[in-house]
Amino acid sequence: MKIIRMNKVDNYGKLKAFFDIITGDGFVIKGFKLMESIDGNYWVGNPSAKNKDGQYNDTVYCNKTVKDNLEKLANDVYKNPSLIDAATDKLGERLKVIDNTETQHKTSDDIPF
Repeated sequence: MKIIRMNKVDNYGKLKAFFDIITGDGFVIKGFKLMESIDGNYWVGNPSAKNKDGQYNDTVYCNKTVKDNLEKLANDVYKNPSLIDAATDKLGERLKVIDNTETQHKTSDDIPF
């Protein structure tokens, strides 16, 4: 898992940054939040969406081990933004591989309905 983008925010309360990650399998997940707690430590808020009642619900969930690793990674990148460069270089390499894969042309006969 790598952070591919982190946008720091100023004067926005306990919110310190928004960031996006790419997983080892190539999934990009956008909208994580780096938050500051009362004691000055940083924690990660999951991406969320507003429901019809105006409340926000998480749209991504992870287990404690993944969450702990993500918090450590986000803290490291927040303190040293140059760590993102290595991740984005690898993302570019992955996207080139995806673009170079052969695609099969489908016809309407291939649609199962």
